[in-house]
Amino acid sequence: MPDIPIYLKVAERKLLEGLDTSAFERVEIVEDAPAGPIVKALFLDGLVEDQLLYLDVDTRICDDLAPAFALLDRFDVAAAHAPIRTCVPGEMPDIPAAFTELNGGVIFVRNTPAVRAALSEWRRLYDELRPLSRQDQPSLRKALWQSDLSIYVMPPEWNARLVFPIYLAEPVRILHSRFPDMPAAERKANRDTGQRIFHPPAFLPFGQGLKWRIIRFVVRHRLTGLRKFWPRRREAS
Repeated sequence: MPDIPIYLKVAERKLLEGLDTSAFERVEIVEDAPAGPIVKALFLDGLVEDQLLYLDVDTRICDDLAPAFALLDRFDVAAAHAPIRTCVPGEMPDIPAAFTELNGGVIFVRNTPAVRAALSEWRRLYDELRPLSRQDQPSLRKALWQSDLSIYVMPPEWNARLVFPIYLAEPVRILHSRFPDMPAAERKANRDTGQRIFHPPAFLPFGQGLKWRIIRFVVRHRLTGLRKFWPRRREAS
């Protein structure tokens, strides 16, 4: 879809050093950008298009995106589930456990006042929940739950996080993983486009040490949950 304008927003000018920006319609330095990943909640600022797609920088478009934009004729937001949830069970008792986290790295949205309000609330909630998690997913979950937005959950082919175990049944449309050789990772992911399961070690040629980074992430996540749970258990006893 070469007729779609592409915008690049960065939090610091130094991030543009040595970067070829010729593919972008506009490059913007976000003034007074908040620290951490929540800067993405500002992506609609200054944009006038009716439908937009936010992408993290570690993504690669692999195929036509028109079917996903068609979702926005009916839904306000379309995103995929996060493969690893950062919320600890019981952390947000007002939200049903079945309303799990969406990944914030690939988000299709309508550019409406209601969506903008939800993004603003996402940023506010990130600051509120930061003592619990520095990830942006718990605050996105709560912002979406509190909103009246219509939400569609896309299949993993539209946000393929190949650094985690994943089941795919169609060609990957958007690859979302930090590999040194993204084209090679795309070719491997779509070598077979039928039902298939990928386990991260299968992609180690594109990122040595990936398995141990995942193990460290999972261990750290579990320890964080235990630290939050233990004081509550002691108080209850």
